Amino acid sequence: MCYAAKCPSIRGFVGCCSDTDTHFILCNPTTKQVITLPIKGPSSMLWIRYDLVGDHFKVFDLVTSPDQFLGFLVHEVITLGRGGRGETPNQVTTAPYYPRLGMLVAWESDSVLIEYKGKLASIVRDPLSFSSFDLWILEDVKKYDWSKQTFELPFPLVNRMTSPGTNKAGEIIFAPMFLPYDVEQPFFVFYYNVERKDISRLQGIADNKEFRHRYGLIVAAHMSVSISPEHIESIASL
Repeated sequence: MCYAAKCPSIRGFVGCCSDTDTHFILCNPTTKQVITLPIKGPSSMLWIRYDLVGDHFKVFDLVTSPDQFLGFLVHEVITLGRGGRGETPNQVTTAPYYPRLGMLVAWESDSVLIEYKGKLASIVRDPLSFSSFDLWILEDVKKYDWSKQTFELPFPLVNRMTSPGTNKAGEIIFAPMFLPYDVEQPFFVFYYNVERKDISRLQGIADNKEFRHRYGLIVAAHMSVSISPEHIESIASL
């Protein structure tokens, strides 16, 4: 499983996990508002979205991890922030359920959940070699119908890589999980275009001494990196 920290940005709010992975933190970087929620599952199995119909945030927490070999899964849905008014979070935990065999086998590799073209999707790859990946897309929520596509990369990427989601063009983002020790070593963020089956890359993130000194990153060992695609400033509050 890929346990890299993820910080999705939703309507100006950024969600991330605490260092101990026991709490989920939802904050607005613009207003500095911070809300902390207890979670029961691993940080890699968290998913946050905004429900336009109900006008509130929902956090999906997979309580049981597929690598526990229990044969069943349990998830929890945390609802908060209806209509911008502060509320006591409503947590609902499901009874144990059994996923389809195809997806359960997929969990044995490194995998992350993302949104792809408005649908829930999972990026699955071999944990030992990142030269290709599978894209699982939840096509029908009620029927639990998943589609699968396999993509070969033009060149292999480093193993310690994760996907925080997609950009506005619909390209899948791949980013290293840690900053390189050597400040002279380039830090790349990659964008995979599913239609053209090619990769472009962005360089220049935290790869100079002035930037790292300013934010205290110069001597940090294994400094993890979290990327929030399409973040916008907002004065909204919960």
